[in-house]
Amino acid sequence: MLFRSVLTDPGAVPPGWQGAVGRVTAKMIIKETPKYVERRYYVSGPNAMVNYCVSLLRDMGIPKKGIVTDYFPGYKEQDKETPPRLAIRVLQ
Repeated sequence: MLFRSVLTDPGAVPPGWQGAVGRVTAKMIIKETPKYVERRYYVSGPNAMVNYCVSLLRDMGIPKKGIVTDYFPGYKEQDKETPPRLAIRVLQ
């Protein structure tokens, strides 16, 4: 299994972080994921972020069967104390 973490909050980057920071983009996925069209993706996070990533993956040609979602329905959009988190796992 290939796992890539992306910190979506540039203000919460810990010292020494080596991974990607910011909004997940098609360019980022293509760069980080060899043979990206052939992979299965596990997308987990708040509803809006998961929906965004599913749309992005579909626009990149990833079939529905290649995307598994996990929503955090308890996340409160207005809760600024708890920044949104998103995980995308690329399944072999």
